[in-house]
Amino acid sequence: QPVCSQLLWNYNSQHALRAVIGTQQGIYIGQIPV
Repeated sequence: QPVCSQLLWNYNSQHALRAVIGTQQGIYIGQIPV
């Protein structure tokens, strides 16, 4: 798997996790700062 695709997958996974955590703090999904 290309490195760029792996990095993008890792970024998306971390962003999704932060989005889930953010909802518990009253933050809207998809608007969590990276």
